[in-house]
Amino acid sequence: MLETIKQQIYLGSFKLHGDKIDFDNAITRQEMLELGDVVYFMVYKDDILKVGKAGGGGGFYSRMGQYKRGLGADATNDKIIRTMNELMIESVDIYAIRAPRNEHTTTCIKGNELVIETPTNVGLEKYYLNLLKENYSLIFCQQFS
Repeated sequence: MLETIKQQIYLGSFKLHGDKIDFDNAITRQEMLELGDVVYFMVYKDDILKVGKAGGGGGFYSRMGQYKRGLGADATNDKIIRTMNELMIESVDIYAIRAPRNEHTTTCIKGNELVIETPTNVGLEKYYLNLLKENYSLIFCQQFS
């Protein structure tokens, strides 16, 4: 499974710089935004450290901004930074798959049709977490804390 993940969209890598996370992007901001909703995988050597989801207007670009805030920004950041320090992990690669939204048409009370978009990244994240948890550490995942 790891080799398949490594064949997906490479977003870049990150390293620690003190209590902050520094990204080395492999694609531009615009390209990242154009991906839309994604499920992403943080990889170190032969291990998958995290499966996450990003969506909405900013997609992974916004999520990357949250990671850059560093220690104290949220529980996931704290877990990533502490674990990288404890295990002396120098750099983590990030790969992503697109998670396009599904469109549904429904009829409203007055008879007019309404198109609703529903995200798929939440369900895909759960699917991959369940699929990968037996063979990979997923040590950055808050779900397994």
